[in-house]
Amino acid sequence: MVDTNPLLTIEDLKMHFDTYDGVVEALDGVTFEMYEGETFGLVGETGCGKTVTALSILKLLPENGRIIGGKILLRGENLLEKSEDEMRRLRGEKISMIFQDPSVSLNPVFTAGEQITRVIMIHQHVDKSEAEGRAIEAFKLVALPEPEKTLKSYPHELSGGMQQRVMIAMALSSNPDLLIADEPTSSVDVTIQAQILKRLHEIKNQRSVAVLLITHNMGIVAETCDRVGVMYAGSVVERGFVRKILKKPYHPYTKGLLAAIPKPETRRKRLFVIKGFIPDLINRPPGCSFHPRCPYAKGICREKKPITEEVEPDRYVACHFVGEMMAT
Repeated sequence: MVDTNPLLTIEDLKMHFDTYDGVVEALDGVTFEMYEGETFGLVGETGCGKTVTALSILKLLPENGRIIGGKILLRGENLLEKSEDEMRRLRGEKISMIFQDPSVSLNPVFTAGEQITRVIMIHQHVDKSEAEGRAIEAFKLVALPEPEKTLKSYPHELSGGMQQRVMIAMALSSNPDLLIADEPTSSVDVTIQAQILKRLHEIKNQRSVAVLLITHNMGIVAETCDRVGVMYAGSVVERGFVRKILKKPYHPYTKGLLAAIPKPETRRKRLFVIKGFIPDLINRPPGCSFHPRCPYAKGICREKKPITEEVEPDRYVACHFVGEMMAT
């Protein structure tokens, strides 16, 4: 962290989806903060609320989604109080997002150049010629080979890795303060994955942009993030510095996630598995949402939702028995 004042603060964010089957309680009090120039990882199983959190920050939720409580503060200003016109200006200029699948996010009937120059013209208020020059510079920033040729290429003429780099270039073209990267390497092979993550890290250091990295991969978190928030069933159950959490996790769910990662010494041995399933968020279990799967659960866990406590400097855990977890 390079500043004591957070760039982004999310406080007790609650968000619901209205469906024919009932109300899905997608986010149940999400809380974390981010600082300038850091990479914050948001990690958890599929369906835990990572992407919904990102879409809530940008106010890009589908029509059946509604935020029912909490705050999203960008440099102290509550985004939930902004009008759509104000949010439209903030998207791209202050906050940009890289979506999971570039082949879906890029329009197949326009060239990569047409798409990025339009973004630059809207947010930087320059003419087409100037926008094309800035687009080429953005392509060079993400190490795209032959940027002038890429400018004239359609998405289907580019590899998955090149498409993702185009998306990153578009997201960075307006010099945002916050870059949200939603599983940015999920659609590319391991070699390209490493290149993209390395490039993101270099760009973060060059521009002091804060990166919210959404992933289910603890290995990626370990390699790229400064701090991490572990999500389960719509809540952040543990957050803090990556190295400390990897060395000694305190929440039972974090312990389970790390125990399930294959290690050289576990080769040919049966991997640890967190028993049970993610709870139905239409019929959320009472108390701690993790208690049906938790090997340490006791009576209070089934009755009362735990509060999030700062158990060490910059280390927060939501567990009734965190003292016992810290001692084991």
